[in-house]
Amino acid sequence: MKKILDAVLCGVAAVAFLACGAFAADKAAKEEAIVKVSGVVKAAMEGDKVVKLEIVAKDGEAEKVYVVAEGEKSKDVAALNGKTVEASGTVVEKDKVLTLTVKEVKEAAAPAPAPAPAPAPATK
Repeated sequence: MKKILDAVLCGVAAVAFLACGAFAADKAAKEEAIVKVSGVVKAAMEGDKVVKLEIVAKDGEAEKVYVVAEGEKSKDVAALNGKTVEASGTVVEKDKVLTLTVKEVKEAAAPAPAPAPAPAPATK
């Protein structure tokens, strides 16, 4: 009876171990997924040094702020300060702060101007 109980406990432990590994791998895959962000670059400067770099994106009526992680492309992002950009990279959320590690960034095309309203019909 003890051997059967030991075998069952080992089986349960093995299943739990494999399940935890699968969940960890799934979480890592989600964190490494490439996302695309469109928004305005905002760089806080102290002299020539960038002290804070963000991309502020519109999410409906609300704004979504992505802190740009320091890295190869962060200088490219900072050079576009005040401009609308399209950036892609990985996002990690920690303590409700979204950090974007930029893999690629380019200035977004300016939106087309709204068409002029049609003239009012002439009245006699």
